[in-house]
Amino acid sequence: MHHLTPHFIIEQSEQGREQGRFPAASLFVDISGFTVVTETLMQHQQSGVEELARIMRAIFDPLAASIYRHGGFICTCAGDAITALFPLEPDQPAQAYRRALAAAWAIRQQMLTATQNTRYGAFHFTAKTGLGGGLVEWGIITGPTAHQNAYYFKGPAVETCAQAEHYAAGNDIILSRDFYGQLQPAVEVDPLPAVSDFVKLTSVLAPLPEPGAIVLPEVTPEQAAAFHPSELLQQKASGEFRHALNVFINLADMDSHPALVETMQVVFNLQQQYGGYLNRIDFGDKGCHLLLFWGAPIAYETDIERALNFLLDLRAAITQPLRAGVTYRISHAGFIGSKLREEYTCYGRGINLAARLMTHAPWGRIWLDEEMAQRADPDFAAEYID
Repeated sequence: MHHLTPHFIIEQSEQGREQGRFPAASLFVDISGFTVVTETLMQHQQSGVEELARIMRAIFDPLAASIYRHGGFICTCAGDAITALFPLEPDQPAQAYRRALAAAWAIRQQMLTATQNTRYGAFHFTAKTGLGGGLVEWGIITGPTAHQNAYYFKGPAVETCAQAEHYAAGNDIILSRDFYGQLQPAVEVDPLPAVSDFVKLTSVLAPLPEPGAIVLPEVTPEQAAAFHPSELLQQKASGEFRHALNVFINLADMDSHPALVETMQVVFNLQQQYGGYLNRIDFGDKGCHLLLFWGAPIAYETDIERALNFLLDLRAAITQPLRAGVTYRISHAGFIGSKLREEYTCYGRGINLAARLMTHAPWGRIWLDEEMAQRADPDFAAEYID
């Protein structure tokens, strides 16, 4: 069974909890190199799919193992980037920061030799890592059916590690000032020009915590199916190359759990009408955003109509502003991540472009790429942006 939902969320759901908070050290790692390898292997159909699945496992399995063996867990997967949390221990709060650093350092060492050789060439990967900490807020949103639930993580811990990664290059590890304060004098750092809130790790001066055994609670198919379709959880194929619609939605004024619950009920109801697979609810430097796919894992001839009608009806039904980016491209539709924690996503240039369109669109607008606009004509009115 694919593990698409954090064990933490499954446990909270089983205990009847819908929201909460806890302090944690945090790690954000972004793997560079997957876009190139995906675009290259797309040209080789099924053999390319198999090779891509092998490469993904080779990169993500040791990365995820380093996180879990140091007491963390992956809360969010976002294609080639993951966010991990290391909950603070009440009697030893600084230990979580040391464990997060140990995981980041192990990942860096792994990625220094992360070249993957294939029959189609050699592919090189690097990892940009940000470390932060603070409060984490989490929530579970119950949908109108037993298998239509969602969850989220947000707060300073989630935001600071993502912000730190923005200043990384190559295999850099960037620390927030607060994270650095927890580790002095065990590390050496360099200041970043014109940036006061983050520093670059240069060396580790003290022994780091040793990795431990990975012990996770068993998750039943019934528990996992509360958040993802059973057919997807049991799918044997790793993925395929196919056309899919990538839909990024940015929601304004999502500052409270009740506000998000209210909006998500509209989303859930529209999904019952128009379909669409909800990949995640995410909070970060773009605020609250949703990622949905049409055309994967289930495809219909009317997917373009379904997706655009979904967006138009959602915009009309909610009171807060939204903006969206939509693309229609060939992607790798399948699983990415580790056997410990995966996500089902459509990976390729289309998803990156949809995110950029969403970010640059004015509030209240839905921006499409040119191919999407051409396919939507004449059923939908669109105008070109100068």
